[in-house]
Amino acid sequence: MEKRNIQKQNILSYKAINFLILSVFAFFIVWGVYAVVKWDKEFIFDRFFAASITLAIFFLYRKMKLSLPTLMIGAFALVLHHLKLYQNTYLGVPFDHYMHLAGGFALAMIFCEYFINSEKKPNYVIIFFLSVCIAAGIGSFMEIIEFTGKSLLGEGQGLLFYGDGDWGEYNNTSWDMINNTIGAVASSFIMIFTAKFKKSR
Repeated sequence: MEKRNIQKQNILSYKAINFLILSVFAFFIVWGVYAVVKWDKEFIFDRFFAASITLAIFFLYRKMKLSLPTLMIGAFALVLHHLKLYQNTYLGVPFDHYMHLAGGFALAMIFCEYFINSEKKPNYVIIFFLSVCIAAGIGSFMEIIEFTGKSLLGEGQGLLFYGDGDWGEYNNTSWDMINNTIGAVASSFIMIFTAKFKKSR
């Protein structure tokens, strides 16, 4: 009876998570189509790119054994990028810094949780460095995409254009990578500490 109840709970939770992920996917698709209709060309790529990431997560999250909190933080980071806050400063810190902290945090959380759940006896030191390096590597790759887009398309908003949040050329790129790494380190520490605490109980 207990096993059946657990199975039913798992099925219900998966259905709820599927619904949430597909809702986020649909949201970005509709938002992307709206950008096309309004010819808000600076954010067309960003919105469809976010939709593709969300769809990939839909097919992978069960295999990666990702929890709802991890998925929600990932969704939060995706939505945060699209709020057009890059010209703002909060507590004396440009929004761009917060965005890259959130991005690195979310990426490391996803990979850290995956590695922890994939091993019966996880090596937390290796998992920590792998998660940080993967998150920082993806962040660096995004900087290459940004550079390519800005070289070809020039000024504007969004991932592929040079605009708000892109101040200072090398200075901006360096701070983006630093903040990605800080977010990844913080996330990995939290995930590993949480995993160790759960095992000790």
